[in-house]
Amino acid sequence: MRVHTFVPTLRTLLPEALLLCTIAAAPAIAQDGPFQLRAGAGGFAPGSGLKGWVSGSSVIGLEASYEFSRYLGVTASTFLGDTQTRMYDGEFGDAHLWQYDAGLEGRVPALSAGIAGLRVGPFVGLGIGQRSYDMRSSFMTGSTSGLTTYGALGLDFMPTRGHLGFRTELRDDRSSFVDVSHLIPRATYGDLTYFIGLTWR
Repeated sequence: MRVHTFVPTLRTLLPEALLLCTIAAAPAIAQDGPFQLRAGAGGFAPGSGLKGWVSGSSVIGLEASYEFSRYLGVTASTFLGDTQTRMYDGEFGDAHLWQYDAGLEGRVPALSAGIAGLRVGPFVGLGIGQRSYDMRSSFMTGSTSGLTTYGALGLDFMPTRGHLGFRTELRDDRSSFVDVSHLIPRATYGDLTYFIGLTWR
């Protein structure tokens, strides 16, 4: 069996590099300030229209957030995962999923400070970005990408003292997709992404 190795390019590494540089600077910028930096993992589940072409997968991700006020913020995210996409012969082949996006978040000030010393803050988000599938099959290579939009719901948990908390987030994505072989016309499909990450503030 032939094993393919993902070779990063400048285009695929740039968002991660920017976020990692921000995380490296976290102690200097995140002393109870408006910045939040996050790393975590989750899962991707394609909707019924996409299931015949893309399989579900686990994902890892990075996020950077900035709060304009107690009620409004912006978040930039990037997610990477290993999945499978359908090829011209009907079989599924290995592929890398990569998504990057940015969006606005509406937030509710902390609802409680009495749960194990945590502040709990619900949020909703809307954003836009791009998703790519990089085919790594032994029979076929190539990539396909398209516009993606999302709506998000989640909870932020931050300690009353200290800088380390976590976030749970559920996204409903709408992505423009065409398979690598162009066997189907480009169309918009829905899927769900779940993410839980450690937050440094």
